[in-house]
This record gives sequence, structure tokens and C-alpha cells, in this order.
Amino acid sequence: MKHSILLAMFFALLLTVTALHSQQQEITEGKEYWLGIPHCRLAPNEPIRFGEYPIMLWLSSKVNTTAKITAEAIGFIKSVEIRANRTTIVEMNDILMPKVSEEILPYGIHVVSEDPITVAVYMAYKWSGEAFRCIPIEWLGKKYITTNLYLDQTNDYKPPQIMIIATENNTSVSYRPAANTVKVKKGQTRSVTMQKGEVMLIEGDIESYKNLKREWVTDLTGTFITASKPIAVLSGHTKGAFPRYQRGMPPNYVERWANFMRNMLIEMLWPIEFLGNEYISAPIKYFDRPRGRSFAVDDFGDLIRFVAVEDNTDIYQMRNDGSGFKKISPTLKAGEWFNVTNQEYPGYYRSTKPVLAAQYGKSWMNEQVPSGADEKTKSNQDEIQNPRRNGQGMLLILAPIDRWCGYAQFRSPQGMDNFVYMTFEEHSLNHLRFDGQPLTAKFGNAIMPVAGTKYVYITETVAAGDHYIEADSGYKFAGYAYGNWDYTKDGFAYGYPVGINYASTCDDSIYVVDKELCGDVTGTAYVVPADSSCALLFSIKSSSSQIENYDFDVQEFDREKAKVANYWLKIIDIKKYAKAVITSMTRSGKSVTRTYEYYPEEIKAEPEFIHFGRLKIGEKVCKDIKFTNVSKGNVLLEFKSLKQKFNKPEFSIESNVLPKTLKPGESIMITVCATALPETPKVVFDSLIAELKCYSETLVRLE
Repeated sequence: MKHSILLAMFFALLLTVTALHSQQQEITEGKEYWLGIPHCRLAPNEPIRFGEYPIMLWLSSKVNTTAKITAEAIGFIKSVEIRANRTTIVEMNDILMPKVSEEILPYGIHVVSEDPITVAVYMAYKWSGEAFRCIPIEWLGKKYITTNLYLDQTNDYKPPQIMIIATENNTSVSYRPAANTVKVKKGQTRSVTMQKGEVMLIEGDIESYKNLKREWVTDLTGTFITASKPIAVLSGHTKGAFPRYQRGMPPNYVERWANFMRNMLIEMLWPIEFLGNEYISAPIKYFDRPRGRSFAVDDFGDLIRFVAVEDNTDIYQMRNDGSGFKKISPTLKAGEWFNVTNQEYPGYYRSTKPVLAAQYGKSWMNEQVPSGADEKTKSNQDEIQNPRRNGQGMLLILAPIDRWCGYAQFRSPQGMDNFVYMTFEEHSLNHLRFDGQPLTAKFGNAIMPVAGTKYVYITETVAAGDHYIEADSGYKFAGYAYGNWDYTKDGFAYGYPVGINYASTCDDSIYVVDKELCGDVTGTAYVVPADSSCALLFSIKSSSSQIENYDFDVQEFDREKAKVANYWLKIIDIKKYAKAVITSMTRSGKSVTRTYEYYPEEIKAEPEFIHFGRLKIGEKVCKDIKFTNVSKGNVLLEFKSLKQKFNKPEFSIESNVLPKTLKPGESIMITVCATALPETPKVVFDSLIAELKCYSETLVRLE
């Protein structure tokens, strides 16, 4: 009976259950990224805007950490340090920019960090560029829908583009373009298999649409992409403009192509499961851009676009006077889209089904240049037959309200007018800080209402350099960084969202059941309730900085279905200390963190060598050995037995005190004897081995 009770207590200690208690987390960063360089259709001989390289990776984190950037195709490997709330810049050339549609190339760029970081990409040529924020591989999806623009033309044709980056081997990718691509007709489906780190550029077909340039029928918006494994997707344009501007300046178009009016528009897309039903937009602010030029159709405000992912989707917008919602779209089918073409006011939008929402900043010029231009139009060293000033557009993917976040770090580049654009609930105002300052102190009277709603917005200038926005717990915002350079034949612009909360909304929880034996751990994470469709397991993670003397392995599981998965920790060196911190998380950001520490049993023998000397035949000599539990971490030492290594008959262990559990610092005495047997010319020796719970240790030499 006593033995049964002890056995039950033993197994109770081995089995640890973390109760149904999990912590909610906001997730805005990640430890691993795959990205690619989209195709920028430059003007002939277009130079780099600043410095030596046109492409910059911006890496940032909430904490000091390190990251490694690898581009195997060109042998590029670089390790960098990242300081908290500061941007580390990694410059790259554009060798990895694919230029052939629907050809698979090993041009992926891999970023891995010790701690969670954000990654953004900034591209800057003289009149072409953009910025986009990358999504960590943990939050990439298998289904996407795109937003793009029509086929444009200057010195050559500029098509819309999509880029796919594979994150795992043997990834099956299918796409159904909304307009003809180089290899696929509109509405047809093409499937390819991609390997980890491969990219594929997809461009709108030029030959099909040469006579339809700047017509919506050439737009790839609404292209569906599916994959068997998570992929990253970039979407936008190679170099285009909205409104529709002429391809060159009169009278000699050939010598004055209007490339400076057009920009590469690009963003990394949210997976379909991240899309929402409620969005807020605010007017993009500029220093001095007159609107409503009579020679430019659709020159007012911004272009807001909604792309449906399901049939029977309706879009509603709060009226500008705040008096209520009005339906603004026809009922959309999956893949169809609707434009709010000249949105001059802040907008609050609702949809009956999830939609992708995008905001396009517009290209601009201050005057039309007639073919009869002469020296009278020349001022400030502007050339005749060109506008005195012009500017480019850019693309932002809007964050659904339920994906707003509480922290964001971003960079505003040198050499242009930079802005920040924020939307948030009015009651959050006193709980938001910009670069450590209260928002009210930083921007004051610039905070404006969204009529008829509880929301407000800010669009204000910021200095070049690093910035961060943070909110008190429970308060959220959406943030976007953008900028432009408006000058004669020198337009440039960029824009990107600076934060999104990847965790989805769900009333779920997570718990862990685990067993430890001699440091080895078998754990199982469970997500509940079992009947909830949104209660899903997202990850079981650790990092190299959180693991010491352990091998860590996780069962493969489907993040779209799994509620249960196992993980394992295996001690590398049983005689050394080991530690691991494992965090199991749901898709809603609920998590449980388990910290495992293994302290090895350590036993000390005194003395460690016994020489019994020369003995006469039949003579027996006995000596005591003191064994002490010197383990760290308050380990109870299970001293199971003591045995001889070679079982020499001359030696014997006399005491019968084992097995014995020793408390920290506790000792026992064991007597060992030597008896001389028939004379031998050789020295007789043996060793004593202590058998402990988890391993055996040779401790004492007998001679």
C-alpha cells in the first residue's frame, strides 16, 4: 500500500498541467521573413536617388537583438545588430529583381532574428520607388486577392504586377488572373510548384492590351492566388499613375517621356483571413498640391478601392455629414472591385463580407503644358513643355479596424517631405504617444474627427529618421508612413502601413499538459473550446536565446485546422544544466509559456581514491566513503545503487543503505572492503559506479 502511494505521488510530479489560463498578446512582429524585390520598370538610364544602392531593408525591434539576412542566389550573407526603437539599414543592389513574367527564380531574401523584429523594404531610384512592410512567415497565408492598376505607358509599356515568394519546399501555387498575363488568359488557372526561397513575377500581358492602355480592363485587381503552404505575395504596379496622364510632354513626346509622373506601386498583401469588414481612411496630406485641375479628370482626393473575396458583398460608407451609412457599391461578386474615385474627406466604411481595402495616393502636376509652350512658361529653371511642378502617387493597404495595434516603429527617409497618418478612437487620445510624447503635445490641433463616428485621425509632417508610436494597454490605432518629393520632372513618393496586429479575435484559450523525465519533456498544447471554428493553434515556439542544452522539436500541424499538437525537448548532455522557454499560442494571440529547467544530479565522493596497500592472503581491510548530494537547484538525488565497474572479487561493498534519496547537502557513509586473494604479481584495481535516477557516474578508484 505504501509503495502504491509513493508511485502515485511520483507520477503526479511527472505530470504537470497548466490550467485553462492564457495571456492575450498583441502580435506585430516576427522572427523570420521571406521577401522579394518587385519589378520596377525604370526610365532609360534612371539613376539611384541617393547613395550607392537603390534597395534598403529597414529592420527594427522593441528590444536590442540581432538578425541575419541571406540571399543565397548572390551569396549575400550579413549579420546585423538592432537597437530598440531604432532602424538598422541593410543596403542591397537590384540584382535579385526579376524582369520576366511567370518564370520561377531562386531570388528570395531570408531574414531571421533572435527576437521579434519588423522588416520593411524601401526602394529609391530617381523617379521610381516605394516602400512595403513585410509579413512574418508565421502569419503568411495560403489565400490572397490582389489590388493593382491598369496597363500604363511612357517610353515603353508599364504593366501591373504580382510577385509570389515561397517559404517552404514543394509548395503548389495556383493563380487565376483577373486580366490576361503573359502566360495565362483572364479567368483561367495556372498551377506551378515552387521551392523555399523561390520567387515568381506575374505581369499583365502587354500584347493583349496595347490598344487599351490606361483602361480598367487591363487591371489585374481581383486575381485570386492559392497555395498548399504559406506564401508571401506582393501586389501593385511596375510603374503607373492615377489619374490618367499622357505618356509624354508635348510637342516632342519621344524626348520627354513622363516617367517622372509615374511610380512603382507595391505592397505586401494581407492574407484573406486577415481582411475585415470595417475600415477607416483619412485624406492624404501634401505640402502644396492644388486639386481639381480642369485638365486632369479625377484629380480630387484619393482613390479608395475595395476588392471582394466573396459573392454578395456590399460596401457602405458613412455620409460626410455623419448622418448615417449609405450603400455606395453594386453587389459585388468574388474578385470584383469598387472604387471611391475622389475621396476628399475621412471615410468610415463597412462591408457585408470581408474585403481588401486599398488607398492610392494620386499623381499630380500643377498645370497642363500645351503644345505651343514657349519661353513665357519658363520659370525657376523649369524647362518649357513641362509642368513647373509634379508629383507621384503611392499605394497603402488599409488595416481593418479589428487588426489595429498598440505599437509600431517606422522610418522616414531623408531628402523628401515625410508624413504620418494615424486613425484611432477619440477616447484613446490620452493613451497614445509618438516618440515618447503624448499625442496631444506632439500634434495638438491637428487631431480631426471622422464625422458621425467615434474615430479621429491625424495626418502630419514628421522629420526624417526613426519614429515609434505606442499605446497604453487596451488602446489601438492604425498607422501609415508616407512621403513625397514634388518638383520639376523629379517626382517621387512612397507609403506603407507601419503596424498591424496579426492576432485574430476569438474567445478561446490554450493550456499545456506536459511530462518531464530526467530533463526530457513531452508537451501537448490544447486549444479550447473544441467546437469553436476560430479557436485554432497557431504556433509552438522558442528561440536559440531561450534554449540551452536542449534539442527542440514540434509536431507538424495545420494552422487552419489544428487544436492540438505535441512538442519535445531532448537533453543534449544529461550531466549539464538545461533550460528552455516554450510558448504555445492560438491565432487570437492567447498564449501559455512554460519554462523548463533541468538541474543534473551531482554526487561527490570522499575520498575519490582508496589504496588498500599490500595485504596478506586472507587479510581484509574496510574503509568508509562519504557520498554527498552536491546538486544545484534543490535537486533530490536518487541514489539507486553502488556497484563495481569490473566486479573484481577482491573488493566488496558492505553497507546495505541503498537505494536512498538524499536531500540537498545530505550525506551517507558506505563501507567498502578489500580482501587479499591468492598472490598476483599485478596490482588489483576497480572503480565504484553510483547509479542515479538519470545516469551513472564513476566516482571512486579502488586499488
